[in-house]
Amino acid sequence: MMVAKVVPDEVTVATVLSACANLGALDVGQAVHDYIYKHRVQADAYVGNSLIHMYCKCGAVERALEMVKEGVQPTSGCFVGVLFACAHAGWVDKGLEYFESMEKVHGLMPEMKHYGCVVDLLSRSGYLERAYEFINRMPVKPDVVVWRILLSSSKLHGNVVLAEIATNKLLELDPSNSGNYVLLSNTYASSDRWDAATKMRELMEENDVQKPSGWSSIEVYR
Repeated sequence: MMVAKVVPDEVTVATVLSACANLGALDVGQAVHDYIYKHRVQADAYVGNSLIHMYCKCGAVERALEMVKEGVQPTSGCFVGVLFACAHAGWVDKGLEYFESMEKVHGLMPEMKHYGCVVDLLSRSGYLERAYEFINRMPVKPDVVVWRILLSSSKLHGNVVLAEIATNKLLELDPSNSGNYVLLSNTYASSDRWDAATKMRELMEENDVQKPSGWSSIEVYR
């Protein structure tokens, strides 16, 4: 388009930024950002949120948060990217601050995916008890994703008690998922509770829970 001297509109710019986010192409995304300023492309809500999303997905958390502070009105989807980035950067307080601002400042009602991001934010940093308390205070019933986040982090940090609680919830909501049994079994094993680990494996057999075969994929570039 640039070679043909066709000036891109807001939709085109947002689409390219979305592709940069998915590919992790920060250098190209920054070049597009510079192009927006240089050619005065209207930075509407779609473009602004695409920029925030791109910077979050590419790991440039500070650039993304800088844009929010500058007055770019974020959408509900944009906050998922911001919270996700804060979780991976270990910015617990900052992430909680932005979560609170969703409703108080921007008038956006948090959805299940936002609650899941906060649980991930807390548990990834080792605040498992706070994550569990947050789940219990949620105004909506937590889904399997939320409980699985807590279970995975409980395994990572060796918290058997919370791993058991999360597994019991998952077995109520999704009893046929083998991952729920395997994660708790591995948590027991890492804590040298081999009898409990074996019992979980036996429970899988009793309930006829099938573990899907592993698979992998490759991409070939020519």
